Amino acid sequence: MISLVETWTKSSDNLEIEGFKIVHRRDCHDVRKPFGQVIYLKDDLQYETITERYEYSGKDHIEYSSIKVGDICVVSVYNSPNSSFSVLKRHIDEVIPISQRVCESIVVVGDFNLDLKIKTNHKLIKYMESFGLTLINKLNESSTNAKTQIDYCFTNVNGFKSDYFES
Repeated sequence: MISLVETWTKSSDNLEIEGFKIVHRRDCHDVRKPFGQVIYLKDDLQYETITERYEYSGKDHIEYSSIKVGDICVVSVYNSPNSSFSVLKRHIDEVIPISQRVCESIVVVGDFNLDLKIKTNHKLIKYMESFGLTLINKLNESSTNAKTQIDYCFTNVNGFKSDYFES
């Protein structure tokens, strides 16, 4: 599975990757901006869409998608830098319980735009732990060219591996 967030894509863009199918896609409506999400899954895997949502108001922009692959629900999240922690929590409060009703095993990945190199943002780790999810990224490891750590993976699946790519 490949999950891309903040893609800046338009519907006319060809995003095909050989050997993968697109199972979720949201593009910019008019001009390219920090918006969008694409989830790819290997061609031979089956999936079920659990839920998806996006909220875009003048300040807040958050989007998520949850899909079930096998017995695991994978939640992909994008939270804009302008969204407050309370807005992020409200959406996490929606998507995780919905996903937990369908799957015991949960993986949450994405761009949360809360820099975990800043200790006050560790509240996100504690919050995700309240759902039984553990951060599997190493703390104080940059995930962006700006040397911040805003992209993470939380899960309750033992031995799960995740990585990220900054473009």
